[in-house]
Amino acid sequence: MENAKLKIDLKALYNNARFLLEETGGGVIATVKNNAYNFGLERAVNTFYEAGIRNFATTSLKEAIKIRELYENVYILMLNPSDDFDTLRKYRISSSIANLDWLKTYKDDMKDISWHLEWAGMMRRSGCRSEDEFMEALDFAQKNDIAIDGIWTHFSWADEFDKNNSYEEEKENWILNLYTPKTVHLFVEMVNFQNIAM
Repeated sequence: MENAKLKIDLKALYNNARFLLEETGGGVIATVKNNAYNFGLERAVNTFYEAGIRNFATTSLKEAIKIRELYENVYILMLNPSDDFDTLRKYRISSSIANLDWLKTYKDDMKDISWHLEWAGMMRRSGCRSEDEFMEALDFAQKNDIAIDGIWTHFSWADEFDKNNSYEEEKENWILNLYTPKTVHLFVEMVNFQNIAM
């Protein structure tokens, strides 16, 4: 197709962000990884910021630094674990903890950085793979003065549904086993467990 044009509707992006902020009482983390899914990182972050979003997540440390350079007053989460501890501190970037072994390996380097503990769920890419590992990691972090601000997971079936009802199974497992008063009230401030395409 010759002379094809792609039109990015930033007003629609803005309106979607406003809607989600209103529906959640402000509880939105905008995931802007991979150049904001090729919308353009700066364009997307600016639009979300104008809409009122102050929490951003990405998988690239380079993108996280760019977000910090755009806005001083936002919360930035690296979804992929990073062991570039000095850069995380310098730019006030939070990062994920891959699992209990990773936490134990790097415990002495993790001070003065905020962390999010990941639950692997059905994705199985990274994160704690059992409730025992998850709770032990939270306990280990607390005993070693490692600041865990949040817990998170990525529902593998959030965007489509299968005949086995995997989304409901995954959601129920998260809520019943991990999203507990002990986890949320004693350890963490942020819980991120749903993904919605904007």
